[in-house]
Amino acid sequence: MQGQSSQTQEQVIKYLQQGKMLLEKNQPAEARQVLEQARDLVPNNVAVRTLLALSHFKLNELERAEEIYLTLIDENPKEASLRSHLAMQYIQQERFLEACGLLEEALEIQPDYPTAYSSLGLVYARLGRFGEARDAFANANQPEMAERMEKKLQEQAEKDAPSELELPEEEEAEEPALEVDDHTPLSVKVLPGPETTSHSDESADVPFSLSVSAPDSTPGHATPFNKYADEDGAERFWLPTGDELEERATPFLLFEDQRLLIRADRRVYTRLSNLVAISGSPQRHWETKRFQGNSIDQPFGPKENPLARLDGACELFFEKSTDRFRALLPLEEGQTAYFREGAVFAFSEHLSWENGRVPSPLEDIDDLPLDNLWGEGQIVLEYDHRLWGLAARSGRKVRVEYSKLVGWLGTLVPRIITEDTYGPERPTIEFEGEGSIFIAG
Repeated sequence: MQGQSSQTQEQVIKYLQQGKMLLEKNQPAEARQVLEQARDLVPNNVAVRTLLALSHFKLNELERAEEIYLTLIDENPKEASLRSHLAMQYIQQERFLEACGLLEEALEIQPDYPTAYSSLGLVYARLGRFGEARDAFANANQPEMAERMEKKLQEQAEKDAPSELELPEEEEAEEPALEVDDHTPLSVKVLPGPETTSHSDESADVPFSLSVSAPDSTPGHATPFNKYADEDGAERFWLPTGDELEERATPFLLFEDQRLLIRADRRVYTRLSNLVAISGSPQRHWETKRFQGNSIDQPFGPKENPLARLDGACELFFEKSTDRFRALLPLEEGQTAYFREGAVFAFSEHLSWENGRVPSPLEDIDDLPLDNLWGEGQIVLEYDHRLWGLAARSGRKVRVEYSKLVGWLGTLVPRIITEDTYGPERPTIEFEGEGSIFIAG
């Protein structure tokens, strides 16, 4: 019996050496076959399963690789290296938020872990958190990288520094709290009413006439809108993100009563629920999820209401939903937005996307599936409650009830926790960083 165990151990070591050599030669398919034989001999061996996960990753079998890593982490909660290994895979997939959470957990387990600090420095840099990146590289004993992050931090500070005209020395006004009236939509494109509608040729194609009172703009009173005027005199109100937004052309017209008009010259992405009229003959293609730039054989969004890509000039008119609310959000180049799966109703053609999730460490709470969009364009959100905008600032944690979070914008890092400080224990998502958080309520 003892001889058989020794023989098995020798065979496993042989398989491990072969698997490592094949991976180094960039032959992951052959490595997987060898490592699977080793796993059959020792199903619970951590080293074998770790290399097997790496072979799956190199073969672009990403879900299987992640599944193995997450199982190993669950079985070995005090092993920091497993979190670091999975984080490295996330970094290569540009899943920086998830990588950040894993690396921070790894360093809580093993504070003197230079590899984890080095990886975390890269993640912080990609998230624009240069001060934290500098500190991480310093802890990794990488002074040159730490110096580079210090320069980035100084450049960022100089760029963000207000001029004397923006903030006089004798006056520092505290930003007023956001106040939102329950009866006021967060986003609306309001066309001129009958008393202001022009009869010129330019406005002859306006399909609807609506009028609305402008929000209270009394000094010191914060309104839930950023307000702009179109050339035709119409007023547009954007979902607030904390930044002043420049007026731009948009394919989406969201009306006061929640009807939606989409005008596309070439392409648009949208769901088709509540569509009542269409002009043009666009080609429809059902979109699938994306992971690391590759399409996955899963529908983008709920199966009963997936997202479609419409190619060709068209106009689409959607009636208001009886139980859901819409809001319009613009994105600027360099901005990244994350939304709970199913909250994105439509977006313009120049936006890119990936689909991911925030992992949950809680047994009774599922991972939070997300749609990640970036680029310059516009997004139409649709949710079963009205949306609120909450500003998040560096150095101040923000906690949102798990079921109420719709999404966020900016360099925010989320973490699923339980919270009982301000009431009964409940699942909560904690944020650190800067940006805007969108809440249903």
